[in-house]
Amino acid sequence: MRRLVLAGLFAFLPLTAAQAYDGFPAQLTEADRARLDRFDAVRAEAIRDAERGAAADRAVLAKVLEGDAGPIGIETLPGRWRCRTAKIGAQGDLLPLVVYPDFECRITALPGGGLKFEKITGSQRTSGMLYPYDRDRLGYAGASWYGYEKGPKPYGTDPDRDEVGVLVRVSSTRLRLELPSPKYEAMFDIIELRRR
Repeated sequence: MRRLVLAGLFAFLPLTAAQAYDGFPAQLTEADRARLDRFDAVRAEAIRDAERGAAADRAVLAKVLEGDAGPIGIETLPGRWRCRTAKIGAQGDLLPLVVYPDFECRITALPGGGLKFEKITGSQRTSGMLYPYDRDRLGYAGASWYGYEKGPKPYGTDPDRDEVGVLVRVSSTRLRLELPSPKYEAMFDIIELRRR
């Protein structure tokens, strides 16, 4: 039964670049489409800037960045994950690289289809949905929130909280959620997920 539910999560074929937004919600804003369009350039610039960071953080970032995206295998994604966030590339006078310790994340298969991603511990959290993006990545549209708040608001409720990005599968035990041009603190965020 679980296999049938998961098989129905996303019925999609690999998408071409021209179709890249087709799986995202209709309310994906122009600003967020622009963030995704600049993904590669912003990621490269942020990684270059992170070279100015502390040696210990650079060593962790090197491990986080290891591995290329492979077939996503959505049936393997649901469950609890250890996750740590690397904020890379300085905004203003902030540090060019900050790596946080492990927190808890989970991916949930929803009744009727779809996958929900949540960072559920720590002071800075995020919650949102995963969508078809291309052959080796899922798109993410969610919103940031803080641990002292009652809970997250849906994507599209507050532009200052909206987040978009892509989820890549590096191995059977590692994923990366990569978030370009966050509103605060960094040029690029990476949440590395490791199977608990």
